[in-house]
Amino acid sequence: MIETMKIRRIQPQDRPGLKTLLQAQPHFHPEEIRVALELIDIALAHPAEEDYIILCAEEGEGEIRGYICYGKAPLTEAVYDVYWIVVHPECWGQGTGSSLLRRAEVTVMDRIEGPPKKADSFHRRICPEPETMYFRAVRSSTPMGPNE
Repeated sequence: MIETMKIRRIQPQDRPGLKTLLQAQPHFHPEEIRVALELIDIALAHPAEEDYIILCAEEGEGEIRGYICYGKAPLTEAVYDVYWIVVHPECWGQGTGSSLLRRAEVTVMDRIEGPPKKADSFHRRICPEPETMYFRAVRSSTPMGPNE
């Protein structure tokens, strides 16, 4: 993991860097980039809402190296969906995505009350510590980068 990385909430000035980050992904199609940017715009327009929460991984002088987009599932008390975890290809395999997911999980735990619910078998495969699982995976047909 990059030592100088900082994880923080999205800010309006992050949009150009996030667009560049999305365009750097060799496996994203233009339509996927468009959808990701729509969610970024919604999160920026409505920062107090829980539909789309975005945390950015920032390095050095504000260079965006990755982000996670997650949000509260409708009609639930304590279920959050992860919509996107995007890491710059130069940072793949360095722990940026894992750090973003861990920070999102801590943020969710701070928002809800009570112990987490028991994870099902699918969630146990993607989360080695299911007692901390507050997210459910949103499956995609897009292949991930190496080591993802």
